[in-house]
Amino acid sequence: MNYRSLMEAARAASTPDDASVARVRDRLADGLRPIAGLASPQIDAAAIARVRGRVRERSAPPAWGWGWAGGGVLAAAALALLMARSGDAPVADLALAGQVQLSSIVQVTAEGTGRASGVEGAWTMDWEAGTLHVDVVPNQGANVVVSTREARVEVVGTVFDVRRDVMGTHVSVARGQVRVTCLGGGTHELTSSDTVECGPTSAAGLLGRAAAMAERGAPHEDVLAGLDAAEALPGDALVQGEILAARLSPLLALGRHDDARRAAEAYLALPGGPREAEVRAAAVSLALAAGDCEGARRLNPNVGCTP
Repeated sequence: MNYRSLMEAARAASTPDDASVARVRDRLADGLRPIAGLASPQIDAAAIARVRGRVRERSAPPAWGWGWAGGGVLAAAALALLMARSGDAPVADLALAGQVQLSSIVQVTAEGTGRASGVEGAWTMDWEAGTLHVDVVPNQGANVVVSTREARVEVVGTVFDVRRDVMGTHVSVARGQVRVTCLGGGTHELTSSDTVECGPTSAAGLLGRAAAMAERGAPHEDVLAGLDAAEALPGDALVQGEILAARLSPLLALGRHDDARRAAEAYLALPGGPREAEVRAAAVSLALAAGDCEGARRLNPNVGCTP
């Protein structure tokens, strides 16, 4: 057999037949199915043709041996896997729920709401609410980012938790190191056992945080500080009204009746607030307590008092 005949024989031996391609496709489907629980990427006829073409381009055996001739199917599998994960198929995009093996080096346990997108060791997770436990195998070149409305958490090889609730985004590290950038300001390098909390960055978010603090029995001064921060940010009339209404309770508890009355009257100056009746009643009571009958009757003409 001459050299050309040897090359043709090697080429034929390294070209996958239909049965080989079917086996590879089934193995790929089984291997890729654990990624986020998504349906495995579909390898259609055109994709198979491209794989075959790439195998043929690389099918000539090396001058020093015959190892390639028996490896055609393995080469097709490697090319198809690369194609499915990066070239011809889109990056995986999935909803996070329960325990999810994103790849061989990235695993998450989700108790809440969020999405992940990426391939192999490069994943970005947009986390909306709840707790997300992330386990990344160290020293494998992984690039994992978790983003919330308050923070950006970047990690390369670690175990950490991200919890997002009405208080903001709370990050705790069990192993390794992460960088947390709070969108409200500040960057933190965390190592094992470190924690950081990034507070809300919107008026509505800060209002919710202040309400949660009040429910948990936080000092009235701290609640008011949170409401002050919320009031300083832009927000629609409804949010601004709710901030003013929320100020009444801590102001009254601190004996700051004049400030409470001003907050109530500012609320009543807004159009159609949902708490108008209760805030008006509070404003009338504060006016009467201050001996301002005229002011009380201006708020409610039916008040029985003598100027």
